[in-house]
Amino acid sequence: MKIMKRLLIIFILTFPTLGLAQELDNSKKFTVGINTNINIGYRNLSTQDNYFDWIIDSRNEREVPGFGYSYGINSGLYLTKKLSIDVSFLFESKNYKTEPIDGLFSDGTEAILIFYYRHYYLSTPVKLNFTFLNKNKFSLYATGGGSVNLFAYRRNKSIIKHTGKKNEVSKSGKAKDFNTYSISILAGLGINYDVSQLLRIKIEPILNYSNSSVMDAPISESLQNVGLNIGLGFKIK
Repeated sequence: MKIMKRLLIIFILTFPTLGLAQELDNSKKFTVGINTNINIGYRNLSTQDNYFDWIIDSRNEREVPGFGYSYGINSGLYLTKKLSIDVSFLFESKNYKTEPIDGLFSDGTEAILIFYYRHYYLSTPVKLNFTFLNKNKFSLYATGGGSVNLFAYRRNKSIIKHTGKKNEVSKSGKAKDFNTYSISILAGLGINYDVSQLLRIKIEPILNYSNSSVMDAPISESLQNVGLNIGLGFKIK
């Protein structure tokens, strides 16, 4: 009798798993393709020393969001008809800038200065997608996951706009003292459109949020952005 009870318990516990495994086998599909992203990025500043609050306030007054981008390859595995997992390998640019700053040179020449802060990463986002609406060739899904971002380099750019003169542009690169990686949290919604049995287009508004500081310093600086993923995938059964 005890053996029968144990067998019954094992059957009850494993039956949903067997059903899921059958669904996995029947619906499993693999996609591989390319992905690009355009985004608007900014940074969050914080400190544990109140002495630096005035610096944060000053930067918050003059720094504003900037445009960024990413591109790379993407792969997807459909676990069930509604559940899939995406893994991408991307080159990513996370940026912000200053508002135009009025300047005056020693000779009395007026100018406007703009500074651009650009951070470049090699990123590996992993996301889980849940399809909640599937109609004809269209499907809507919610997506969430995380990304490990390996720091590549930072490149600053400044533009000086002289009155009646040609603009001066200067660039500087720096990699020292920056943390080797950061972690991001991803969340968004997406639309899939099946162009054919082999080709799929994806449009995906996405939030990329990180609380990891880009470098060890008295003022912690973490990067976030809101963007739009556009992907082209080839379906492989």
